[in-house]
Amino acid sequence: MLNYSWLARIEIVLKRKFFYWLTISNFLYIVVLLILAGVSISMLSGDDGIITQAGNAKQETDSKGVQEQVDLMTSDYIMQKNTGGEESIKKYYQTQASKGEISSIKDNGDNTYTISKDGYEVKIDENGKTITRMEGQ
Repeated sequence: MLNYSWLARIEIVLKRKFFYWLTISNFLYIVVLLILAGVSISMLSGDDGIITQAGNAKQETDSKGVQEQVDLMTSDYIMQKNTGGEESIKKYYQTQASKGEISSIKDNGDNTYTISKDGYEVKIDENGKTITRMEGQ
């Protein structure tokens, strides 16, 4: 057995204890970081996650944007009709479809029309009033 002085023995014991506590603290840091990573991932993904909510908000914004554009075109139709322009809303929207402003117009047979634009559909009556807004395909 080596003959250490009492100061050297204390130094060795302190180094071992320091290494022991350093190892435990590193382990605890890793556990805490893993917990935080799990919480962060669960907040990003899932049904109520940030990514899902952002996608839903984008879809809702696009849908309302299409409805707003159809409403503006209907206002334009009403102004043209009052100044002696287009005679029917169907003809007006067929013209808009040929210009590429909307994708298509479909006559539903009950004096309502379904206007398609950018994958979304808006159902309007013969006066141009929006009846329903349908989600895209």
